[in-house]
Amino acid sequence: LSLHDALPILLMAGKGERAETTIPKQYIIIDGKPIYEYCLLQFYRNKNIDKIILVTDNIYYDKVKDYISLQKYDNKCEVTIGGKSRKESVLNALIYLGNKIDKEDIVLVHDSARPLVDETIINDNIKVASCNKIAVTAIKATSTLVEIDTDNKSTKNYLDRSKIMEIQTPQSFKFSKFLKVSEYYREKSEQTDDSQIFFKAGEKLEFVKGNCFNFKITTMEDIKLFMTIMNSKM
Repeated sequence: LSLHDALPILLMAGKGERAETTIPKQYIIIDGKPIYEYCLLQFYRNKNIDKIILVTDNIYYDKVKDYISLQKYDNKCEVTIGGKSRKESVLNALIYLGNKIDKEDIVLVHDSARPLVDETIINDNIKVASCNKIAVTAIKATSTLVEIDTDNKSTKNYLDRSKIMEIQTPQSFKFSKFLKVSEYYREKSEQTDDSQIFFKAGEKLEFVKGNCFNFKITTMEDIKLFMTIMNSKM
């Protein structure tokens, strides 16, 4: 797929408060594995992936590092500490990688709370990014969408869903692209993902087809849905 290395950054430092669980959702055990491990395995088993960077917070750093070693993933995985926000965590991971990778190597930023990312999505991200483009996984909106006022009570406008895409991850790019826009990662404004940062920097985005299974576990309902899907595969 690419002459250069492909390195996923798995974001695991989030607190997951919307799931209303006692621990962050990515660490919840489902059938003997933490949720992030299901995600990790999708990349670990992919022959196009060279190294995986797991980004945790201070509290879980040692636990994750010990678990990765125990499961013998450490031949392909490294663990580092993220920041207070998603953007800061990505920045920390990219700085951590700084002297370890080539400028033309490909970075895939992925939410560890999307454990059902598949091989096709991963490989398509690598293909697009290897052409010096910003790969953004997305699906077309299928529901009726409405814009509301800030009070969350009154309808402001109905949106044309044919012009709406729902962004997922991975979002992938050459390391050289990050070096071009690194100052945007250091700004105080808070973007919710990397595609916004590259768009703000004037980079053209290319969409990679995602799918409905690549959903982000955010609520208890999502956790139940993930468990149902996993049980159906057994």
